[in-house]
Amino acid sequence: MLLARTAHAAVAHPTIPGALLLFGGYGGPDGAYLNDIVLLHVDRCATSAPVLSCALCDSGLGGPLV
Repeated sequence: MLLARTAHAAVAHPTIPGALLLFGGYGGPDGAYLNDIVLLHVDRCATSAPVLSCALCDSGLGGPLV
């Protein structure tokens, strides 16, 4: 099984064709809430964790991402 979760949100990745961003949902062996982001490459049946960046945070002008 590639990835199992329910009650999540999914959107097309804005710059990677054939990829979806999955947000949160319930899953795993215990059915816990998953507060994460997963990059699902539907064209090759693979998942990865996206690297998140905030230009304002990286500039030192904003606070850390929480």
